[in-house]
Amino acid sequence: MQRMRASFLIRGVDGRLRHGKALFSGLAYSLRHDGTLDSLMAASEGVITGPSPDWLPLPEGGLRVNSALLEMPEDYGPRLFQGRPFTGVAYAFTRNGYCTSEVEYAGGFATEVSERRWYVSGQPKMHVDGGEYTSWFPDGRIQRRGLKGELVYGLNTRDDGHLRELVLRDASFLDMEILSALTPTEEFQMLGGAVDTAMLHTLREQTDIGAVPRLRLVQTRVGAEGVEILAAFKNLREVWFDGNPGLGLQEARKLERLRPGCVAHHVDPDALPPVRRPRVLSSAANGHTARPRG
Repeated sequence: MQRMRASFLIRGVDGRLRHGKALFSGLAYSLRHDGTLDSLMAASEGVITGPSPDWLPLPEGGLRVNSALLEMPEDYGPRLFQGRPFTGVAYAFTRNGYCTSEVEYAGGFATEVSERRWYVSGQPKMHVDGGEYTSWFPDGRIQRRGLKGELVYGLNTRDDGHLRELVLRDASFLDMEILSALTPTEEFQMLGGAVDTAMLHTLREQTDIGAVPRLRLVQTRVGAEGVEILAAFKNLREVWFDGNPGLGLQEARKLERLRPGCVAHHVDPDALPPVRRPRVLSSAANGHTARPRG
């Protein structure tokens, strides 16, 4: 369902609303001259069917406004509407009139507890409701899920669409179909307690994660028996064990024995950070910056 500013819709001679040449079906936002929202109307095949309740509730004393009119006079501080810290819900529109977000503000700052975002197609992109967070891919499948302020499931991608991280604290959200369709980055990370030894085996067998050359396992429940599974990864050259109760230094050395040429790092959570020693000035003197070490 598309969401548009009403001023971008055209009423034809037949009395129906169109966006371009197509009859409009979706929600139309009407704005007053001062940038506040006047109404939200639903339309089907170009015919207005009535007002829609499909928007976030207003905080007490709040307004609904076009987010383009919010000002931030300083680099950091509250956003202002008509010179005052804004409380209400702000709506963002593209230059072509598509509504892409509504965000709750209090005292000039986003509350981060009530927010919705959409793709220009009208498909949901993200929804924040209290302690729950969900984001979707354009095809409607879940990309991330958060509960009580913690990310429990996430397919975190780069701008080019490659998957760089799988966050899995609740395996019930895992969509193997979409995961197997994504191409992982060469250095890939898995994080979360729902990544156990059985899950590691499944991911190796059913997805391209089994072909990554560098892998980070962070706070997973992969046990010592997972070392044999890692040793069978096709192209594995380097691994980091970071905060995994079942994968210690002994398992790192075992993996190196089972897979010659693979380097396994064990990150000791109790180790003190390395001491930074003063740099010599020779590199700075010739116009080059010293490369950080460690």
